[in-house]
Amino acid sequence: MKVAGTVHRDGDRLVLRTEQVVGNSFFMTLGNIHLDPRCGLVFLDWETGRSLQLSGTGRINWDPGQVDRFPGARRVVEFTVDHVVDIEAASPLRWRLEAYSRLNPPAPAGAFPGEPHPAGASGPTSR
Repeated sequence: MKVAGTVHRDGDRLVLRTEQVVGNSFFMTLGNIHLDPRCGLVFLDWETGRSLQLSGTGRINWDPGQVDRFPGARRVVEFTVDHVVDIEAASPLRWRLEAYSRLNPPAPAGAFPGEPHPAGASGPTSR
């Protein structure tokens, strides 16, 4: 199974790593991280309205030993979590996936464990 990134502990820090590959439009993000490493990530669960907000610092890792762990990657983006905010029912809005976007590239089979994956579809399926 291809994993889109990794999460690990580095001492008392939580670090998320993801690859930068041609075509995923990370170039502007990489420039922003290079100029100012402060960044944040927001994960929304549109079925429940819950949000998970992470703030911390980003870093571009050019170490070939790290990059080689992600086939096809040219560099690895590391995000060190400094602060977490988890809010249940943060949004009153709810959505359900009706169909896959034809504009998204296909996700590799098995990218979403436990969920059906129609051939050629991209993203998780609706429940």
